[in-house]
Amino acid sequence: MLADMIKRLNEAASSYEEPKEIIEIPDWGDGLDSILSGIKRLGSTPGGTEKNTELISEEILVNFISESNDLLNKVEKDFLGLEKNPEVTELLDDAFRCIHTIKGNAGFLGQTELEKTCMGMESILDSVRSREKKVNGKSISVLLNTIDSMRRVLDFMQNEEIGTEKTKQVNETEKEYVPVGEILVEMGETTTEVVEHALDMQDKKIGEILVAEGAVSEHALNKALQSQNKTISPAQSTMPVHTADRKNIRVDMWKLDKLFDLVGEMITAEAMIIHNPELERRQMKERKMENFNRATGYLGKITREMQEITMTMRMVPLEGLFNKMKRLVRDLSGKSGKNVNLVVSGQETEMDRNVIEKVSDPLIHIIRNSIDHGIKEAGSIHLSARYEGNEIWILIKDDGAGLSRSKILAKAQEQGLLKADAESLPDSDIWQLIFKPGFSTADKVSEISGRGVGMDVVKKNIEELKGKIEIKSILTEGTEIILKIPLTLAIMDGITVKVDDILYAITLNDILEFHKASAGQVIRTDNHREVLKLRKEIIPVIKLKEFFKTNSGKTEIPDGILIISRAGNRKAALLVDEIIGYQQIVVKALPQYISNMRAISGCSIMGNGEVSLIIDTGSLLKYELE
Repeated sequence: MLADMIKRLNEAASSYEEPKEIIEIPDWGDGLDSILSGIKRLGSTPGGTEKNTELISEEILVNFISESNDLLNKVEKDFLGLEKNPEVTELLDDAFRCIHTIKGNAGFLGQTELEKTCMGMESILDSVRSREKKVNGKSISVLLNTIDSMRRVLDFMQNEEIGTEKTKQVNETEKEYVPVGEILVEMGETTTEVVEHALDMQDKKIGEILVAEGAVSEHALNKALQSQNKTISPAQSTMPVHTADRKNIRVDMWKLDKLFDLVGEMITAEAMIIHNPELERRQMKERKMENFNRATGYLGKITREMQEITMTMRMVPLEGLFNKMKRLVRDLSGKSGKNVNLVVSGQETEMDRNVIEKVSDPLIHIIRNSIDHGIKEAGSIHLSARYEGNEIWILIKDDGAGLSRSKILAKAQEQGLLKADAESLPDSDIWQLIFKPGFSTADKVSEISGRGVGMDVVKKNIEELKGKIEIKSILTEGTEIILKIPLTLAIMDGITVKVDDILYAITLNDILEFHKASAGQVIRTDNHREVLKLRKEIIPVIKLKEFFKTNSGKTEIPDGILIISRAGNRKAALLVDEIIGYQQIVVKALPQYISNMRAISGCSIMGNGEVSLIIDTGSLLKYELE
């Protein structure tokens, strides 16, 4: 079974790219030779296998891939620590144990190339542990390159053999695998000598080489590939991939997601029971429902606890993401020739793993910019995280040159992004210009940044998470960027309001205060807009009746209620007819026929069965104020 699997892996692995650079280090002995040759082998072939595979099941293979990835993450962290503190023997011992575990598991599964590479790494680590050799930057680079190669093999095994969602079962009637070169020879399209010559110079797939040299036509290659595919008939399995990261138990992510959805449905069902119109009418008449009220209060307590524990089940520490940034800073420091130190704190802070995946790209872009634009020759980047209310704040602070207001203004005016009176704008508004697509103040494009395609990705990803970005910068002293991200996107605390007969929900994080305005607080501007004067601050007013074009609703500001809301650096007063009250908002996707409504991000079901539309405050303020 596994032997046939590895044959397919070896053929498909010809598409792997070899590492661009293999660092040669003299006088490291046989261990380094094994490592270097291992990188080359891993770069082109996922690995060999033994023939006795009766004891190897699909579940064992799945667990091997997952456990090996976890161990490689620990090893990478230890290597980065050793580079800065070579005398810390605990890091060396921990890395050695992890590599030894991977080697033993790979040997059992017949992954001989992984096993040999681990043996080479063990030889190097053993010579360091016995003080025969010393750790230096070049040796760490080789070891890190080896980890990357091993990860590629594990990813290939998971994506190709196990699949991204379902694993493949072994088909007892599976036909023998035939290389595409042999098929082309049998078709009479080429000769054995030509195929062998192509194999000797192989740096990509054999079929691509033959087409490039004119030995066969592209049509013949496609026909041969179709024939090759017919010799393999993999059966489908319904066993999902085990990828959830748990210390003591591994749970499929789809199960946690399903549980989370069911808890949301339970919250909705609870509200529908408690606020059932029939029960409310009976309570008003009889006023003898003490037992029922006591029971619903207890039900609400249990529901809240289930929601909280379910949320924590999907929460994972930011340590893995922050360790990834350590590797990024190390590599970028080498490319840029700058001495950059990354200081990390708050890595124990937990975040929804689905959110972590979307935060990774923004973090990478911000750190790349800090190194390329901010820090000149040497400096530090402080990466931290902490809880703030219902949000998680991720802070990236450097001690570099800071943002230049004059350069940003000049570039923005050159691109026509600002009006003539831009000089009076506050710094917070000027800094937001760096998130415009194609905006860059770099004098030249470098390998790291300068094309103006990074920070707009940061803003897009954070806004998709309903988050906010705050920038603080002082010229010549440094820049701090704060990512403010909600703890979860599925269940939120919010306020339900009414405009005409339509219900809307606004998340609590976007609300600053409620205000009942008097006529003297309302000012009409020259362009016929109305603004609110509140404690020496001028706040634009957005009338939701006019914005959403409802049939009726409050249009005179003193007649309604103002909700002072904020999104990013913008602030506005939203005019509504009535405030219904606080509610836990279970976010649901909009039906397809109304999915294109502007400034609406989803909907929620009320206790009486009515639907409230969730207002995207950021989009609303952007539509009205830009």
